[in-house]
Amino acid sequence: MSAYAYHLEKVEWAVWGIATWDGTSKSGTSEASEQLRRADFFRIIGKTCTRLRLRHRHLAIYAKTEWGRGRRGHCHFLIAKHGTQSTTPAILAATIQELWSAEHGLAKVEPFDVTRQCDAVAYQCKQEFDAGGIPILHPEYVNGALQSLLRKNAECALSETVPSPDTGLQPF
Repeated sequence: MSAYAYHLEKVEWAVWGIATWDGTSKSGTSEASEQLRRADFFRIIGKTCTRLRLRHRHLAIYAKTEWGRGRRGHCHFLIAKHGTQSTTPAILAATIQELWSAEHGLAKVEPFDVTRQCDAVAYQCKQEFDAGGIPILHPEYVNGALQSLLRKNAECALSETVPSPDTGLQPF
């Protein structure tokens, strides 16, 4: 599982998705294929933001390439509610779905189901192994807005668990 999984469970998500590519050049395991996948993904996110009047830099995004049984690269992603207040998760998901399907291939993009928070994050962050049982490294992307959100959540959690100097508690 991704090292980010614990922190991603603390985020309020708007949308989750899986996106594939029709062409083999973008589903390969090379660094060039990864760069093409990332460019396509962020081009669709940019078009979505333009259409919905969202600010791209305010969206908190986690994305990860996974390979699957056929060793064809595809993208798992989560988009936080942070930065999407002017639209609904349903509209955001439908817009990404429409744009992706028209340009690149199959996608499944849906509003995030908060009743399945832990399971959904675990699915997005799962680890794959090769035939020999060796973990396959997955390119992950955590944008600046999500990094800030994770840092803020960690600081809040820390301030809730560490006693303040005025409580009279003694350190160990």
